[in-house]
Amino acid sequence: MRVHWQLDGDELRIDADIPADTSARIVFPDGSQHTAGPGRFRAGSALLQTSTTDTRHSAARV
Repeated sequence: MRVHWQLDGDELRIDADIPADTSARIVFPDGSQHTAGPGRFRAGSALLQTSTTDTRHSAARV
């Protein structure tokens, strides 16, 4: 599996190639989820807006 991610302003973009007979679950920091594969997957999602006093962290899982 090949995965490339990029931050573009306030958007996280994911570009992935999912092998044959395989699927992947893509979860963005905003909680949106996508099932992908096999083949090419491309999507983007706005990053979470947090205040300067917010100490929580979010991560994209691929």
